Amino acid sequence: MVRPRVRYAGLRQACVRCGGLGGGAGAQVRAAHGGAAGQGRYWDTEIKRAQELGLPDYPVFTRKVSTDLSYIACAKKMLANRDALHCAFATHNAHTLAAILALAGQDRSHMEFQRLHGMGDLLYAEAQRQIAGMPPVRVYAPVGAHRDLLAYLVRRLLENGANSSFVNRFMDLDTPPASLARDPCTVVRQLGGFATRTSPAQGPVR
Repeated sequence: MVRPRVRYAGLRQACVRCGGLGGGAGAQVRAAHGGAAGQGRYWDTEIKRAQELGLPDYPVFTRKVSTDLSYIACAKKMLANRDALHCAFATHNAHTLAAILALAGQDRSHMEFQRLHGMGDLLYAEAQRQIAGMPPVRVYAPVGAHRDLLAYLVRRLLENGANSSFVNRFMDLDTPPASLARDPCTVVRQLGGFATRTSPAQGPVR
């Protein structure tokens, strides 16, 4: 699993570790000859842990747009190594989906998309309707005891309810389509770079 939320995972080194392929912070192998990218998983846990420990800096990006850009950088590296990888891209974001398809070009082999059961249904249904040669879409769901799943479901509820959540904004008729599909690279430039918004020792992320 490549974790693009981890700083430097895709932006400064932009490479993944899979067998003998390169190396980059925040990347690990999920299975032999398989690589998966997940967008922003467990971000809140990493933020909270850094705050509790009073670390001098966060190990993750504090802006979602930075994670989005890192994700695309990691995806580019993964797609360049499809001779040794089967790439699985878990995302519910329209721009990310489009960016990955553009990076893949006409060759859609050795790749798939993934979405959580109950999320991204409309996005992927429309993509499969409009895009010829759309890669397979795998639907996954959490499995486990109630006590294990409750924290996961609460985290998902918080993520999807956030104002910055694509899933939330996708259903808002007042949100312009151009805003939904904005280029994270452009936004990061406008913000002046990838710097975190504050340090753990200074208090909560604003």
